[in-house]
Amino acid sequence: MKNKTFAKNNRHPRVLNPLRLFTPRLSFRRNSPFKKETKGMFIILCMLLCCYALSFLHRPSRAGVFSSSLMHEQDIREVAEIRFSIPTRAEPVEMGEMTLIKDGARFYLRTGNGSYPVRQEIIDRFFSLLGAGRSFLPISARPQDYPDYQIDDGHASRIVFVRKDKTILSELFFGMTDAAGAGRYVRTGTSVKVFLIDNAFEPFLTVAAPFWLDLQIYAALFRGTGIQGLEYGNHSVIRMEANSDAFRALESFLEKFSCIDIYSAPPLQSPQTARVRLALGNGTELRFSFTPLQSGDYVFFDSRNSNAYLISGYTCEQLLRHIEAVCNS
Repeated sequence: MKNKTFAKNNRHPRVLNPLRLFTPRLSFRRNSPFKKETKGMFIILCMLLCCYALSFLHRPSRAGVFSSSLMHEQDIREVAEIRFSIPTRAEPVEMGEMTLIKDGARFYLRTGNGSYPVRQEIIDRFFSLLGAGRSFLPISARPQDYPDYQIDDGHASRIVFVRKDKTILSELFFGMTDAAGAGRYVRTGTSVKVFLIDNAFEPFLTVAAPFWLDLQIYAALFRGTGIQGLEYGNHSVIRMEANSDAFRALESFLEKFSCIDIYSAPPLQSPQTARVRLALGNGTELRFSFTPLQSGDYVFFDSRNSNAYLISGYTCEQLLRHIEAVCNS
């Protein structure tokens, strides 16, 4: 009897998990902070999933995509003038204007203060992009939709290409970028349709002179020649063996000399203006002057093309140091 009772009580012996002896029980009551936190995270997750799904709903269909270029090669060869009108400030919108004019084989930026040669590699890249094949995704054919893409006349970046006889070859309007920033809305002056293309033109939608111009204006000046004489103030110095090192140092500095921008305001007349004349070995001469501004920068005037530039106060100090070294040599 005793053995039967023992067997009955031990038919399914209870095995204790030793880990449970040392693990605290977590009680998720109705008002538990853990439950509230989990519920909040679940709501946030649902909202993120909804946003992700909506992004697909608003993504334009790829139907109707075709390949073309913004300009034909024949038209590019006829371009004699490029007019830029680019927003430089958002609201209220301010437009910056710039005109590039072809003279011979090169383009120049023309202002009231001079004619500045455009960097050839920049203009070549610009024309290459215009003539390159790319995908065009139709977006809208309704002019009332233009403000949605900032491609209306008041907000778009506008580039006009003009022939030698002043007739318009092409007119392009660039609007805002798409949500991903990889595409840009565009339309032409001959069509009401808006297309989405790649955003390769973004660097060129600017009227900032330092982008288009080479501001190292004397980089190639001393190839095959050198400075033979200098006039500055009351000093007039001829190059000789004794001062040759000072002249070479001045040449080296001018080759690396760089302006920070062009100066488009009216020319300055100031008693503080310093003038320098350099006689070159090839029989030509170079005249330049520099006038201080209240900002600490200087207006630098180059006589070769009657161009005015801005240089920093530090650059002007270094230029004066080299000039005075020649005068004192």
